[in-house]
Amino acid sequence: MVSCPYYKSPCKKGGCIGVKNLRLSHTLHNYGVPYLKCDECDDFVWMSDVLTLAEKTKDKGNVRVSFELSVDELCQGIVKKVGMDN
Repeated sequence: MVSCPYYKSPCKKGGCIGVKNLRLSHTLHNYGVPYLKCDECDDFVWMSDVLTLAEKTKDKGNVRVSFELSVDELCQGIVKKVGMDN
């Protein structure tokens, strides 16, 4: 059983309804390098490119910011923002 989340993933090439299968290259320069190939349209992508893109997009929107302020600094900022310092 293959435990790759990309195994038998839908092809994303426009209009294609095929499925991409995980394969290993057998060419001289890329022997053993994994890639995904669609059985319908023959579109392929190297797994290294897929994983790089997944890593870049994984944490978008999951931003955590922390501030360290005293209560006085926080209150001063609120007073200025609301315009109560007149």
